[in-house]
Amino acid sequence: MAGRIKGITVEIGGDTSGLEKSLSAVNNSIKKTQSQLRDVNNLLKLDPSNTILLAQKQELLQSAIGDTEKKLEALEQAQEDVAKAFERGNLGKDQYMAFQREVEETRGALNRYKADLSGLQSEQERLASNTERLNKLFAATGSSVDDYVDVLGSRLVTAIRNGTASSDQLKTAVERIGKAVTGGKADIKQLTAALDTVDDGQAVRNLINDLNDVGDAAQDAADDIEEIAQATKGAVLMEAADQLSVVGDKIQDVGDKAVSAYAETETAVSKVNAYFGETGEAAEASAEIVKNVYGSGVGQSMDAVAEAVIMVKKNLGDLGDTDLTNLTKQALTLEELYGIDMNETLRGVNSLMKQYGLTAQEAMDYIVRGTQNGLDKTNELGDNLSEYAGKFEQAGYSASEYFQLLQNGLQGGAYNLDKVNDAINEVTTRLADGTIGDSIDLYSQKTQSLFLAWQNGEATQKQVIDSIVADIANCTNEQQALNMAAEAFGTMAEDGNLKFITSLTSVGETYDSVAGSAENLSHNHHFKWWFGLALIRASYMLAPKGGYRKRCY
Repeated sequence: MAGRIKGITVEIGGDTSGLEKSLSAVNNSIKKTQSQLRDVNNLLKLDPSNTILLAQKQELLQSAIGDTEKKLEALEQAQEDVAKAFERGNLGKDQYMAFQREVEETRGALNRYKADLSGLQSEQERLASNTERLNKLFAATGSSVDDYVDVLGSRLVTAIRNGTASSDQLKTAVERIGKAVTGGKADIKQLTAALDTVDDGQAVRNLINDLNDVGDAAQDAADDIEEIAQATKGAVLMEAADQLSVVGDKIQDVGDKAVSAYAETETAVSKVNAYFGETGEAAEASAEIVKNVYGSGVGQSMDAVAEAVIMVKKNLGDLGDTDLTNLTKQALTLEELYGIDMNETLRGVNSLMKQYGLTAQEAMDYIVRGTQNGLDKTNELGDNLSEYAGKFEQAGYSASEYFQLLQNGLQGGAYNLDKVNDAINEVTTRLADGTIGDSIDLYSQKTQSLFLAWQNGEATQKQVIDSIVADIANCTNEQQALNMAAEAFGTMAEDGNLKFITSLTSVGETYDSVAGSAENLSHNHHFKWWFGLALIRASYMLAPKGGYRKRCY
């Protein structure tokens, strides 16, 4: 701000004048660049992948960096003279402190511009990389993005088709399509690595076939393990020992692998510690969490578990060790069983926590129960929760009522969650902008009374919406019902599907008691793999005793 340096006189480049005057040219240039950047950023919100706008943003950031570097250099050059003037008493304390703030703000602005430019360049690289991966998948499978609406959801398909998808959205698409074309058997990291190194479509097809074969073999092995688990279930120790004797030779192999397992643990734990800057007891606690989660049988590797722990902590903040362990297990289980992107799940959990004041475990229980009931059939539950939960809480829906509404909407004919959320978003908008108020006479006396109560702050939008939906459902004149629906729900009611409109209530008990849903899912999934887990746990529990290697921090 120019006001911070007003009245300060220093010598810059041999010119003795007011500091504000000396910097006027560069300040004007920065101000002009900032205005253009705001305009470009606003346009990029509508079209994130627009190459012309991205090129302009890069050029403007480079210009801003250059001008801000000049300004910072001039301020730092004047800093000594300003300090001396303050010591002599020629400059007041308030002016001196204001000058210091100007220096720090300029330095901070420069760092932000540099970070924005670096982020822009990285985003462009990721965008190009994920676009290429996606195109290779389409070429290898002879398909297009429109063939995966049920896997990606309509919004993501539209974004990809229109070229407005971000690099993260494209990454999600690659992972989901990869799972789809391999029947959920693909190691996504292996598939992604292959897509980065293989150019020929036939080679990618061969890889997909290989992954399918590996998946079939793994399932056969799992079936064998299941048989052994059933044979040992409920048996006494000696009977179990008889069943396990056929794998006695493997026990020695487990011991031989203990040291390598220990090394893998060290690498994975170091990743978590480095990401969060953990030392001492905090570092050891993370080590136990990673070890316990992987030992329970979830996660494709120790490294994958470490990544999951990082993701949970990053999205959900500070959690106790028990909660962090349980939530990481549950998020990984959801990903493994249903192919749900973990980051989207955690974004949904975070949104429910912030909007409804739920604990992380309570929020996860809702998401697990919703997934089990089919709310994530188009792989968009977490994404929808992160976008709309705040809107529904503001409208007066509790968390259980929100989930019940989504359930009712899907059962009433909505092809995905977007349609349900958009319908309620439409009616709340029409309540707020006066559209419904202008035609309130269409509805019952009860609805009119609730509408007036809502205007006076004595009722919620939810109460008004429930009454409107009840009016439509109870109307015996189909044309009149359609008119009421169109007035309240706009384009959402244009297809004349009154069954869908009248389903948009929170009536039901499906989500009245969801506590324990995530824990039960995790427990049931893990029991199925009891025998395999025993061997996994053995290798990591046999790692050298005495704790993990002491690191130098």
